[in-house]
Amino acid sequence: MLLDLKVGNLTEPVSGRNWDSAEIGHQVARRIARFKRHRLAPGDRVFLPFGNRLEFFVELLAIWRLGACAVPIDARLTPFEIDTLVTAALPRLAVVDDATDAAVVEALVAANVGVVDTVDTGDEEALAGLSRLDDDALILFTSGSTGAPKGVVHTHRSLRARWVSLREQLGVAAFERTLCLLPTHFGHGLICNCLFPWLSGQHLFITPPFKPEIIMRLGALLDEHRITFMSSVPSIWRLALKLARPPSGGSARRAAAACSACIAARRRCRRTSGKRFAVGPARARSVTPTASPRRAAGWPA
Repeated sequence: MLLDLKVGNLTEPVSGRNWDSAEIGHQVARRIARFKRHRLAPGDRVFLPFGNRLEFFVELLAIWRLGACAVPIDARLTPFEIDTLVTAALPRLAVVDDATDAAVVEALVAANVGVVDTVDTGDEEALAGLSRLDDDALILFTSGSTGAPKGVVHTHRSLRARWVSLREQLGVAAFERTLCLLPTHFGHGLICNCLFPWLSGQHLFITPPFKPEIIMRLGALLDEHRITFMSSVPSIWRLALKLARPPSGGSARRAAAACSACIAARRRCRRTSGKRFAVGPARARSVTPTASPRRAAGWPA
């Protein structure tokens, strides 16, 4: 049985911005109308050289509803890397934000890719439902800076299969209030940490990725927003364990790592918990629970 997709709320805990499901619907409809004005067609590819903000997620849904394919890419790529990915993916459009480097925009324009700003939507709204299960939904790339870029194509069917598997293994209750610190061009961060809970109707909290000032106050962030789940990579966990005070609110029910290298670090903590600590390679596996969860004092596991 396919997973029923329903959007949850979106919050940026750093900026304080929040969209509920009704506002998300309006934002998606405005972007569908904008894409139609740009003649976006089923099968077209759209670069998203920005992420980790509310607008990224509504752009993604609008692209999908028009039967097109989203290509999230690292905003820090150089013009050479952008040109390499354009050659590989042949995007029809790119959506940028106010933080997108001018050199990236220039590289896209030079490659004859249409560029639109994510906030440039207008008030017109439109509906669409053109995507099919076997249509391409996402293409996730390495940068290609040292050779041909390596990309993985996800169809709507493959994404739903991943989410069904996660729901069968883990349920959705623990993901009620999910925090994502990972970049949205990163497969584990986007597919498992963001889209699985959010499209299961859970509340997604999204921050800019890899910001030391955010990691240093991670415990307070978990408490303030009553976070029940978060996922990250070993470098972030190590920094948080050293610099951030542990959360004290007791809301966290599950945590995850995108790499098995975290296991050794967590085992050094010498303290067990009834909560689960989930570990899985970012590119190869979804998050799965370990048999012997361990945690640092006060931290979710």
